[in-house]
Amino acid sequence: MAKTCPSCGYSAIGPFIDNCPICAEPVRGVASDRAGASGAAGGFGPSSWPPLLVGGWIVLGLILAYLFWGNAPWLLLNLALCGAAWWAVTQGHTLLLRLLGGGLLVLFIPGTWLAAQPSILPGLDQREMSPQRVMQEILAVVQGASQDTLRLRARMHTISGIIYALYAVVVLPLALLVPPLLHYRRRRKLGGPIWLSKPQAIAGLVPWLVLLPLLGWLAWPTMQSWADAPNNQVHLNWPPGQRPGMPPDESEAEPR
Repeated sequence: MAKTCPSCGYSAIGPFIDNCPICAEPVRGVASDRAGASGAAGGFGPSSWPPLLVGGWIVLGLILAYLFWGNAPWLLLNLALCGAAWWAVTQGHTLLLRLLGGGLLVLFIPGTWLAAQPSILPGLDQREMSPQRVMQEILAVVQGASQDTLRLRARMHTISGIIYALYAVVVLPLALLVPPLLHYRRRRKLGGPIWLSKPQAIAGLVPWLVLLPLLGWLAWPTMQSWADAPNNQVHLNWPPGQRPGMPPDESEAEPR
């Protein structure tokens, strides 16, 4: 049955091969492919999941439910992405996979702190004042939520989107393009998956370095708006003697 190299991730290794044909890592004592091993043990059921993996999923679920409660699609997206990142941290066979998963989760630490600071980049709260929003907030307050919690969730919605955008534009390309350029020993320590050769990585690195400043220039107007006050305040300062739906005073309307 085929084996998987613990160093580079190459999985088409025969059962009688001592060293990986790609990186020469010893594989004699490596267990067979997980599909066969799990089949013999009874499958990938919850009873076979490591406690660290399950405990981390529970903690992440509670934290994300608090941060994104009330927005079911965004909550499910965060649960899926952060759950996959935690799986990579605990179950990843290579250092590269663990770094990719841990990097995404670590970005949420400063992101959550920033979301809790309404005086820093107030424009991250992108809610628009509307009758529907007023009714939803009144209902949320009746159910026990505070205005600070609602503001935190609104800001965290924007910040989490920024985290995923940075991860897709910066971290993933680096994880794809940089490992082939490293020295053999560092590549072996980092592990896989490494899909590109060195010439392919160089050919991809050049357009990425050109596109990255272009994307930053396109996103600059949006980033500038984060420093502006959000349009989510109720303005109750009407002229003296006037209220919504009341006609203006005739004495003030007559010209002098």
